[in-house]
Amino acid sequence: MSQPPAPLLQGPAAWPPVTVIVLNYNGLRYLQDCCASLLALDYPREQLDLLVVDNGSTDGSVEFMAAHFPTIRVHPLEENLGFAAGNNAGAAVARGEYLAFLNNDTRVERSWLKELVRSLREDEPQGVVCTGAKMVSWDGTAIDFVGGVMNFHAFGWQEGYGLPLATEPPALFPPDPWLLPPCGAGAASFVEVHPSPRRTTAVGPRKRRRKFFILQQPRGLWK
Repeated sequence: MSQPPAPLLQGPAAWPPVTVIVLNYNGLRYLQDCCASLLALDYPREQLDLLVVDNGSTDGSVEFMAAHFPTIRVHPLEENLGFAAGNNAGAAVARGEYLAFLNNDTRVERSWLKELVRSLREDEPQGVVCTGAKMVSWDGTAIDFVGGVMNFHAFGWQEGYGLPLATEPPALFPPDPWLLPPCGAGAASFVEVHPSPRRTTAVGPRKRRRKFFILQQPRGLWK
């Protein structure tokens, strides 16, 4: 369902500094597409901190980044700390006011980050602290993730997974989008229990709050 455009923030200084954290472990084959799409973002460059956290890769990922993407910071870890601890290590060295977590096997649309940050800034007075993007298949024809559901047994699943993008049902975007938690759950930090294979894209401020909401933003698109 088409969404009305949100008003633009005016001028580069109006956009807050954001660190995009890409966790990588032996993902050399993904880095070209992912990093090239990040460099093409229409977010003000002076407000953008791109960071690849390398989880002890042995496939030449760190050397590839130095040779092909020297403007992107790389934070190499001596060993594979897993998903949670790896992302936390990135958050610890991030420079932005907001943090965006992104997996390495993705590419983003040029407006991805602006749409997510705009959504947060507009809804923060109501207690929103995190927003997530719509995720589609690599060829852009099918839905991967537009919201999550969890039952009383703590089993979760993806709403609309595999549906053709052109036939996306309006029910996936109800009047109250806070009922659709984005992948990544908007944590200020990740609980270090076990590595997770799930893709993640979430943007949120670094500060914690007692009461908060998580917002799904369908205009922020990545594949």
